[in-house]
Amino acid sequence: MNRPTPRLDSWIGKAAGALLLAFGLTASAILVLGTYRIVSSADSSEIATAVFVASLMAVAVFCLAVGYRLFLNRPNKYGSILTPLGWNALGAVFALLAIVGGTAVLHFGQYTAIAGPALTGVFAVCCFYAGRHFKART
Repeated sequence: MNRPTPRLDSWIGKAAGALLLAFGLTASAILVLGTYRIVSSADSSEIATAVFVASLMAVAVFCLAVGYRLFLNRPNKYGSILTPLGWNALGAVFALLAIVGGTAVLHFGQYTAIAGPALTGVFAVCCFYAGRHFKART
């Protein structure tokens, strides 16, 4: 089996980091502009707007943090792009998405769509495993 060379791995990491940094900066700009428009309008008390802003802020912060670590090749003291707490938080987000998606599948009876929530749950378990693994390394 041919393994990519370390130089290629480094280039792919830098490209992914640059893409995540660009996405994080764009999401941050949209967040700032959107927050300004929401605050300046008279109808700023909607709960859906607050949820959207909080979700976009979480995505922007995640993309900026991971993009920075990938682009500059700066792993943290655990040797990872996320701390154990970050891996556990990411796992919790995916676990919540799996629960909501599974509930929607069961509620609407669309059993052929169960693969999405199931794979999201598997990804959540992998994130929890990574958090435990990097915590044990210290």
